[in-house]
Amino acid sequence: MKYFFTLILSIYFSQFVTAQQKMNSSQYKSEFDSLTAFKTDLQKQIELLKTEVDTLNSKIEFNANLLKECDYRRMIKKYGKEVAGRLAAERIWKGMTENMLLEIWGKPDKITSKKEKWGIFTQYYYGKITFFFKNKKLIDWEEEK
Repeated sequence: MKYFFTLILSIYFSQFVTAQQKMNSSQYKSEFDSLTAFKTDLQKQIELLKTEVDTLNSKIEFNANLLKECDYRRMIKKYGKEVAGRLAAERIWKGMTENMLLEIWGKPDKITSKKEKWGIFTQYYYGKITFFFKNKKLIDWEEEK
């Protein structure tokens, strides 16, 4: 919308500038008044758009909070209240499962897995942080410095 009005204004102005004949004072005043009115209309449009942006930002914030609440309720049903509270606070602890980590951190950058006779060892890489799992339970993590 902003670009549309800018385009209209630039076309209007270019036609004004490229006119071959000189304007007399009444034509100049008429053109000036017209441009002033157009500017006022554009300023009103800007204010309306700012109000609309503020309204949309409020809706985004409301929906983000609603999503967090729904996600928390889902985690309570899945893991229980204590674990859901930890997950909602995005806490990491030894003994948490791979799925719990995926709930709060999302898909890792890289996963490696190795099967040994004493268990399955998996590493989840998130940037500079690596999480180490044994049989799907977190046993440790490390952050590169």
